[in-house]
Amino acid sequence: MQELATSELANIPNMSAEAFLKAKTQASLQTASDGLDIPEYVVVPHEAGVQRGLSILPPHSDMDVFFDIEGYPGLDGGLEYLWGNSYFDIDGTRTFKDFWAHDRGQEKQNFIEFINWVYGRWRSDPAMHIYHYGNYEIAAIRKLMGRYGACEEMVDNLLRNNVFVDLYNVVRHGLMIGEPKYSIKNVEHIYRGRRETDVASGGESIIVYEEWRANPDGDNWQTSAILNSIRDYNIDDCDSTQELADWLRLEQAKHNIPYLLPDGEGEKELSEDVTELTRLRDAILEKADAIENAKERSLLETLAWSLEFHRRENKPVWWKLFDRLGLGELELYDDMECLTGLIRTERAPFPPTKKARNMAYEYRFDTDQPFKGQGKSFFILGHDDLKARRVEYDADAGTIALQNKDELPRCISIIPDSYVNPNPIPMAIKSAVEGSIFIIIRVPTCSDLAIHILYKTNLDFFIDRQYFPVENNHLRGKSPELFPIDHFRYQAISRRWHRVEGWPLPFQAQWRLPL
Repeated sequence: MQELATSELANIPNMSAEAFLKAKTQASLQTASDGLDIPEYVVVPHEAGVQRGLSILPPHSDMDVFFDIEGYPGLDGGLEYLWGNSYFDIDGTRTFKDFWAHDRGQEKQNFIEFINWVYGRWRSDPAMHIYHYGNYEIAAIRKLMGRYGACEEMVDNLLRNNVFVDLYNVVRHGLMIGEPKYSIKNVEHIYRGRRETDVASGGESIIVYEEWRANPDGDNWQTSAILNSIRDYNIDDCDSTQELADWLRLEQAKHNIPYLLPDGEGEKELSEDVTELTRLRDAILEKADAIENAKERSLLETLAWSLEFHRRENKPVWWKLFDRLGLGELELYDDMECLTGLIRTERAPFPPTKKARNMAYEYRFDTDQPFKGQGKSFFILGHDDLKARRVEYDADAGTIALQNKDELPRCISIIPDSYVNPNPIPMAIKSAVEGSIFIIIRVPTCSDLAIHILYKTNLDFFIDRQYFPVENNHLRGKSPELFPIDHFRYQAISRRWHRVEGWPLPFQAQWRLPL
């Protein structure tokens, strides 16, 4: 550490000069902070107009929320069991609001109640923000939104309007601190005293919660000493997040760093197609909930969730893009789908084809940088409205040519546009679901077995094709619960039944769709 801090080298192989300088500065700060209660720190220079570091820290709002989740990985898919929030009431007193869940049903309810609570605060004051430290909280919200198909539009509105503020991103791009890690437990050495809670870390809270699940000493934090200790730890995390935001604003003001993020767009008005799909989905799910037969219920649920499959699956694509747009060149360097530090070559702008109207611009990049070279269309980092199309790529020479109607900047970094337009498939699925009418037909037989025939006009692939053998002029054998049959096969069976039994084939129909 000491050797790195005092090194006179300007750069080393396989590391950019910027990254090496940052490593030397970090080493110097840690060396100087050794043995100090309050570590040394510096505010890094903020480039004018660049949305990074302290320039993405919003002003205070009385409706702000300081948020922290405690999660338990011991269940398949994890369980987000405690959602803690510090905020200020109308009297200006800091208070705490918590949501607890010990099973999937409670987890879903917690998620819905939390989103509705913070969404209401945001609607009452669009300048309000939800502060957290690290990506865990956002990842959990995205996961639960997909898991339960709930609060999708509210979460999208909160994310699109930059309501969630990750203070870790503010710290790591805005300051350098003489600590070995940039966890909130390390950073808070600057602005608050030592913690005194029984639970000392997130890892320890997992162990303690697992002990409670194995041997509960009460049902809730009021009756359980274990849960109460976890709650105290979570309150400390939330309070520390609030105190960190206040301290960062002091540094922001001291160094005259303006807040650069633009105002949000507000609530997005949903298209008629989206609202229509949502209404149809919810109607089918409501119908499915009232059906006792597991196969019938599963069929309707599959149909319902298929309506928004493409829209739901595209959300992670947009989330990943927005996450990347918030990173710097050093963080994107190891992303195999991105290229950073591109510098325009001496080659003059050129039309990539004889008929091309837009010019292409050649760039040189570091050949040691990992890059798969598969992207066709790219966003330009720091220019959200600027995209370019790849027309040439030479991995060995370290060159790439990008085409755009406007001249591209001399130095750029590029992020792939991974979105694939699914149209017209979603509307085709909607038409197929709407055109599917299901009738359950009960056929009386001479035995105690009842044959269930599923008559349907569409979507054969949702049902296993199993047919009854006809032996000795009777339908015999152990019958499956659902029997696919089309109109012509029904007529054939009906005629044969009439010849054998001497009377028409009766049926009882129960309409499932349309709704």
